[in-house]
Amino acid sequence: IGDAYILVDRQSSTFMPTKENKRSHVFTGDEIEFMEYVLAGVRRGKEYAGNLVVVSDKRGKVIQYSASNPWLLENLENLKQIPVGRFMDKTCTRIHPTSPKSTWY
Repeated sequence: IGDAYILVDRQSSTFMPTKENKRSHVFTGDEIEFMEYVLAGVRRGKEYAGNLVVVSDKRGKVIQYSASNPWLLENLENLKQIPVGRFMDKTCTRIHPTSPKSTWY
């Protein structure tokens, strides 16, 4: 919430689509909690904004993807450079978030 996005998770795994696994794959991992709060009248915190799933072959060529926001795939190479937990903008460039406006005198 605010003017930045946060990369909250990244997973990578290898699988072979077979009859036994119904040509599908399931990611597992820790649950992610999104919290928000109001500080000095400004809403802050984390709010779900989208996801990107990319399937590539062993050469690294993208063979399928699912993106909730087109800009995630468009900036895939930049996104790969962002560490988990860091802030970014819509070009997947690492940024620092703005702080709430000062109302304390």
